[in-house]
Amino acid sequence: MEHPPHRDAGQPAGALGLGQAMATRIYCAFYLFYYAAPVFVAIVADSYLGRYVTLVASVALYCLGCAVLTVSSVASFVERGWGVPGLAVAMLLIGLGGGGFRAIAVPFIADQQTETEPRIVTLKTGEAVVTDYQITLQYIYNLYYW
Repeated sequence: MEHPPHRDAGQPAGALGLGQAMATRIYCAFYLFYYAAPVFVAIVADSYLGRYVTLVASVALYCLGCAVLTVSSVASFVERGWGVPGLAVAMLLIGLGGGGFRAIAVPFIADQQTETEPRIVTLKTGEAVVTDYQITLQYIYNLYYW
């Protein structure tokens, strides 16, 4: 975003030539939007769409945003003036998609664990172990966040 597409030797590569101040503002605005979007997406998911539909829509929006970013980054499109509008649309789609995924993925994972009662399971080694809902959820979230 910061540097122009046509550069002199020794200068960093770029595409949009917006300058350091504007590039930083755009990045910070996107960062704020990306981390605030889960609040709004969670409300829509809980009130209207449901978790599964919201998760699928979020992944679709994220992929569409990545596609828009890729296409609008092609040099011929940047030269025609599609760089900044493409970046804006891509950031909007990626922010909504990523925010939706982050809002829905964690509770959706917990919903997949349906066994709430402790039970004894015999492993292939012959060892008998007790499964517990809370410990299983703790293990799942440890794996997710690590």
